[in-house]
Amino acid sequence: MQTTLRVNHRTVAAALLLGSCLPALAAEAPRAEMPPPASIKPGNYFEFTTSEASMGGCRRWNVKELTSDGMLVIQCKDLLIYQSVANSLNITKMVKTDGEVQYEFKPFMPTMIYPLEVGSKWSGEYAGFTEDTGDKWKSKAQCEAVAFEKVKVVAGEFDAFRIECVDNWRAMMVFSGEKKSTRWYAPKLGTVVKVVHDDPKWNYQLTAYKLD
Repeated sequence: MQTTLRVNHRTVAAALLLGSCLPALAAEAPRAEMPPPASIKPGNYFEFTTSEASMGGCRRWNVKELTSDGMLVIQCKDLLIYQSVANSLNITKMVKTDGEVQYEFKPFMPTMIYPLEVGSKWSGEYAGFTEDTGDKWKSKAQCEAVAFEKVKVVAGEFDAFRIECVDNWRAMMVFSGEKKSTRWYAPKLGTVVKVVHDDPKWNYQLTAYKLD
């Protein structure tokens, strides 16, 4: 399966004008580039509220390594999450250290893109699997960075892009549906600090972090 990302960038000035009536907007809407691999250091961590789906019920995720095949690997206890550097650090899978797959998205779940600015739009197709339910599905996700605003989470208040995604899925040739999600990406930290999903088992927010 081949995934294509289609991007439509508006100017920052236009984004500020369109969003000027929203009181929660941050002062400036920057253009966010992908954090350089050299800045991703083992020992740094992000801690999140417990999410049985997204995080496997595990809270503190430490940067483990950047592999030779271009995967950023983060670890919490016996769980590993793989993110594709070549594809805007989108998640490809979560596995246990013994190799047992907890969830997998092929080639990746396209919920992020770089460079990112207000008005960026993209889409991509993927095949998904979750071990807890045994579900397998195919999906097309469409996302847009709709605002740059302040967001409060347990770890503090951050200036963040609000990204809204619509996931149109189908399974077993007869079932289909639509799921919506919103995530807030904080350029200062280089990570998503909050996710609100139609299915709450995927929700989480940042509670603590360490960045050297």
